[in-house]
Amino acid sequence: MSAAADIAGVLSRDAIAEVRAVVQALAAFEPDLDALPKALETIPFQTFVPDRRALAWRGLYLSIYQQPKRVVLVGSIDHAPELAGLAEDTAGLLIVETDAATVSTAEMLPRGTQWRSLTEFDAGLDVEDRIALATALVSGLQPDSALILGSRAGWEMLVRYGNAIRLNTALFGTLAAVPDLSIADLFRTYLVRCLPVLTAICGSDHRALQRFAEMFGLSAAERVKLRDWRDTDGLLAAAGGRT
Repeated sequence: MSAAADIAGVLSRDAIAEVRAVVQALAAFEPDLDALPKALETIPFQTFVPDRRALAWRGLYLSIYQQPKRVVLVGSIDHAPELAGLAEDTAGLLIVETDAATVSTAEMLPRGTQWRSLTEFDAGLDVEDRIALATALVSGLQPDSALILGSRAGWEMLVRYGNAIRLNTALFGTLAAVPDLSIADLFRTYLVRCLPVLTAICGSDHRALQRFAEMFGLSAAERVKLRDWRDTDGLLAAAGGRT
């Protein structure tokens, strides 16, 4: 098969239409181009049919009306009591619910908070879909900071792509439970592995932070990353400043 045939095999209908428009525009100056439109009709094209994940990503991306400076990835908004303490002014903040099978009510959030749930774009998304969407969101929007709050998709994103994402976004984790995962398992499975890419690990229980440090023998430099948000102006202040 020739190289031309290889290229033609991946052309889309839109690409061929664009070539046709260019040919028509130039035909008055280059009469020899008149024959090209007929030849274009014989080129095979490939129709792109977006899959479930692509459609969900399109819906999610187009729904965001304000570029966020800070993104919070949370497993379930209604099961994250930490969010109830957010400051009233949440401009520049986007909260994305990643793991919940049903969309939360989000009644605890301050009025006007920008939030989304991946499930609202497709209730049939599987775990890998949700990880991919969370990754696309953070790497695509490149906020100043991203906070993982009880989000399995968020933690998986950090394990797989944290080294790359942190080049543009400061990454923060929390000592918040993940559904079907104990705090001990959270420590072993995610927190220790992600510590090198995290700017800080935030928690409301100072003793839990210290137990984490003792359990895994964190160095003095690593312990600096442990932040108690009760000693600041709240969760978001502990995770890199105010919104």
